[in-house]
Amino acid sequence: TLDYERTLITISRLAIPTFADWCFVYLRQDEGISSAVIAHADPQKEGLAQQIEIRPEDLSGNRLPVVRVFQTGTPELLADITDEELSETVKDPQKYEALKELGLRSAVVVPIQGRHSIIGVIGFVSARPARYTSTELIFAQDVSRRISLALENARLYREAQEASRAKDEFLATLSHELRTPLNAILGWIQILRAKRVDEITTARAFEAIERNAKAQAELIEDMLDVSRIITGRLRLEMQPVRLSSAVEAALDSVRPTADAKGVRLECDLASDTGSISGDPHRLQQIVWNLLSNAVKFTPSGGSVRLKLEYTEGQARLTVTDTGKGISPQFLPYVFDRFRQAETMSSRTTSGLGLGLSIARHLVELHGGVIEASSEGEGRGATFSVTFPMREILPVTAVQNAS
Repeated sequence: TLDYERTLITISRLAIPTFADWCFVYLRQDEGISSAVIAHADPQKEGLAQQIEIRPEDLSGNRLPVVRVFQTGTPELLADITDEELSETVKDPQKYEALKELGLRSAVVVPIQGRHSIIGVIGFVSARPARYTSTELIFAQDVSRRISLALENARLYREAQEASRAKDEFLATLSHELRTPLNAILGWIQILRAKRVDEITTARAFEAIERNAKAQAELIEDMLDVSRIITGRLRLEMQPVRLSSAVEAALDSVRPTADAKGVRLECDLASDTGSISGDPHRLQQIVWNLLSNAVKFTPSGGSVRLKLEYTEGQARLTVTDTGKGISPQFLPYVFDRFRQAETMSSRTTSGLGLGLSIARHLVELHGGVIEASSEGEGRGATFSVTFPMREILPVTAVQNAS
């Protein structure tokens, strides 16, 4: 919003004093309208902006032209505003006196159109009556369209910069994550080649080489999955699946890591009441991604709880942890590819940040829905997945279909 205000005020100053004595800008916020931003021919009067802000109680009616334009998207021309009309419209004495000091006898108020809705209102004001006619209103609308274009270009440029930063961050992370297991493998190979080692050290070396080779293979497989997702080449081998079997297989895979870290795994699995249509391998991958992510971000002594339950026509899987949680700012992006809450310089965990993105896509391919929630950093997180149950046709229906 601050960038928008700076852009708008810079553009607004171009109209002063040729087209207006002063102008104001209001921007839409989540729960209302932002404070006014003013450009005035007399810079000392710009501080009066705080006194003409739109308050929550102003939004309930349509007395104020700014509110009406926000509500309807229709520009307004106020050719001659008398003191009586101004006092009738503006009931707040402080706001009335501020407008009088700014100088308000005629104005044009036009909406600033965003991609999908009105994002703001800009008004051009003169201290003399009858300054504006329909001709000036058309000009103000043209200025508003140019402002919308400038803001859209600024938004696209900012998104491109963010995408470029995310790409650079991902490449740096990828380089680090691939090099770490490779260095371990090469280190142990050099030890084995350089000197004789006892059986215990040899066994330890082979275990380390195998563990790091598997870690590298998982990273590469994640990247291949993302490539298949982007190109639309990810295919599922659908069949009737008991979801509990996929859950139990994933639990068996994650348990050694959880035990080694000191994280307690708890599970509450309801008895299967039917099956879902899915790919057994990919369903296990979904559960494994959620569990391993929870274990990764849960400190020693914490717990990860998995619950599988069935409601009418749906299977619901919930993974809850007592880990570091998710900030409200990052929560909307938690399933985005190549997005991680930690930057390369502040990373405390390994990984490429692809697991949740892959899980979301696999869930959606199965016709399901995945959601994330967290009360904030340090408060843990909950991921829930809902799958539709496989419809079981009555015997008579199957016979009729035959």
